[in-house]
Amino acid sequence: MKNRIVIAMTAWRRPEYTRAVLESIAAADKPKPVYLVAHVEPDDKGVEKCFEGLPFEVEVKVNDTRLGGPKNTLSVMSRAFELSSQVIKLEDDTPIAGDALRYFLWGLKKYRRDESVFSICGYNRSESRVAAGLHSSVFRLNWFTPWGWATWKREWESILDGWPQGAHGWDAHIHKKAKGNRVEIRPYLSRVQNIGAREGYNCNNPEFHRKKQFTPEWAGNYEGLLCEEWVEE
Repeated sequence: MKNRIVIAMTAWRRPEYTRAVLESIAAADKPKPVYLVAHVEPDDKGVEKCFEGLPFEVEVKVNDTRLGGPKNTLSVMSRAFELSSQVIKLEDDTPIAGDALRYFLWGLKKYRRDESVFSICGYNRSESRVAAGLHSSVFRLNWFTPWGWATWKREWESILDGWPQGAHGWDAHIHKKAKGNRVEIRPYLSRVQNIGAREGYNCNNPEFHRKKQFTPEWAGNYEGLLCEEWVEE
């Protein structure tokens, strides 16, 4: 899979969100062909149908029983890392901007030998307009954000001890393991949007989503924006 962009994705019960994410991948600029590994929770034919007829290669597994967020995330990431030493992880409610795949690949290459970096984060919430001069700039943050990110196999394996077995909490687990001695690389102008206003573990209601998770300013607002290199500020 050296010449492929390997993306891992989990999906459950929200076909309209899942479809939006898949459409964004299809529309994104692709420096290399995409190989999507999707692990789907069972008993939702609407979600399963979203993965049919896509214009990129897809490997779909429908779970025999519902695994829940932590186990399904572990399952899909384990499979993706069998195929590649670096993986992009998307949720079923995180569509990407047109140059997001370029951004992730740039970050994975730029920081691959920097052991202080755990992940390349695609999301950054901003209420106000990001200056044009910062559209291709990034910064370090001592945090872990689960809404569109990429990492390397060595980093992934470093946080697996004590992986949660309950219904949720995998992102908090990674945050706890990585925070303190490792950072995420964030873009000033978000390359990922969060559209999950309903039925999400981290969202209480649509108003909470609008104020805390949806980013009014992101690269998807700029038609034709296509950065190829980023600079750390």
